[in-house]
Amino acid sequence: MPLPAGPAFGLGGAWGWIEPDSDGAVDGQVAFSGHKQGSNGAVHQSVDGVAWFRVSGSQLGGRFAVGTDPTDTYVVLDPSSAIGFIAFPATPNTYSMKLGPGVTAQATVKLMQ
Repeated sequence: MPLPAGPAFGLGGAWGWIEPDSDGAVDGQVAFSGHKQGSNGAVHQSVDGVAWFRVSGSQLGGRFAVGTDPTDTYVVLDPSSAIGFIAFPATPNTYSMKLGPGVTAQATVKLMQ
């Protein structure tokens, strides 16, 4: 199931939650919606058992960070996963970003087990 390509998917947004577990795998859900000529609709992706790593903000390597972590620490997923291009703040909280008119990204990060 292909995800929308970069910021060109038009009006819409992204929502997700992840729960990084102590076994080095993450559980979570992500959803994207886009509205533009020729590609309307939503995409959902379950993220279970994907490897995760903690990195500093300087090690994001071009990943899209959903929010700014107050400790500059992020959870990144295996780059070969369906959402490997996204970085999540490591500090548990709900993060929301308005990326432009009609474009919002939101993520909820639960306490790591």
